[in-house]
Amino acid sequence: MNAKTKAILMLTMALLVMWLCPLCVFADQQETYEHWRLQGQENISNKEYQAAAAAFSEAIKVNPVPVEAYVNRGLAYSEFRLLLGIL
Repeated sequence: MNAKTKAILMLTMALLVMWLCPLCVFADQQETYEHWRLQGQENISNKEYQAAAAAFSEAIKVNPVPVEAYVNRGLAYSEFRLLLGIL
């Protein structure tokens, strides 16, 4: 294998790693988002509304795109206020 072929091979491998690396980060973010989303849903099921709102806020920090976490956080705040007699 000559020097030119080695250089092309190394460049190709480097570009491949650079292209795949963001996918790995996104997968980690999705897992973390799912963790917080599921934790929030569990907290709502247990009527732990403050903890649920906090969990959904963490999910939003990790991935602010899905609307579900915003809606569920709002529901958790509403239920908490109902418990306190504010609404």
